[in-house]
Amino acid sequence: MQVLSSGCPWRRGDLWAVIGREQERIVYLTIPWLRSWYTSAIIPPLLSQNSPQIIFPPIQHSPGFSLSESLTTLPFNHTYYLLYFLFNTLKMDKIKERMVSLRAEADEAHELVDELKAKVKTLEQENLSKEQEITSLNHRNQLLEEEVEKAESALKEAKDAASQSLQHDTQNEALQRRVQLLEEEAEENDKTLRETNEKLRQTDIKAGHYERKVQALEDQHAKLEQRYEDAIKEHSTVKKELDDLASQMADI
Repeated sequence: MQVLSSGCPWRRGDLWAVIGREQERIVYLTIPWLRSWYTSAIIPPLLSQNSPQIIFPPIQHSPGFSLSESLTTLPFNHTYYLLYFLFNTLKMDKIKERMVSLRAEADEAHELVDELKAKVKTLEQENLSKEQEITSLNHRNQLLEEEVEKAESALKEAKDAASQSLQHDTQNEALQRRVQLLEEEAEENDKTLRETNEKLRQTDIKAGHYERKVQALEDQHAKLEQRYEDAIKEHSTVKKELDDLASQMADI
């Protein structure tokens, strides 16, 4: 427990800053996070100069006690610097919170962009695979058409020779069955080819959608980065002002 020249006891753990000169309107500022700095930077010089400008009311727990009899007030210049420091400190805290929020939004947008890019890459790979499959099916269909033409030619030759022997009739039936099987296989390949083309079209539509979404998110990410850089500049400016203020108050 220490005592100022006014006879008012005070305790470092319960620092109160009081502003104003009116007896009936005294404003108290309780600033927990400012206690250590204000106690070390402001109180010792004032005590050494025997100038008790800061108020430390007595520790009382009974109801109805009055502080007006034991209070002294800050000079105007100290009051101004204290309020200015408080305002800028709160402003810097808001800027820090805004920077953290912008950084989180930018990281989230960046992660979403990466995810969508991965999806686009997967769709492109699927698209390439479908195109290769279509090429293979087209080649196979061409081979089957050639085989059908050969079978039809052989069937015609078999029909011409059918009248000559029963063996030719049997061969003709075999060729007809083969032609039928080849035609059924060709129809199945045509169906598969149509389905593959439809899937490829749907894949192209999805890829275009995701690419547009990725572009929009990249634009949003760039804007968030710009806002983050602006917040950093504002934070640096406020920090410089606080450093200058701390230097001025230390000189006081």
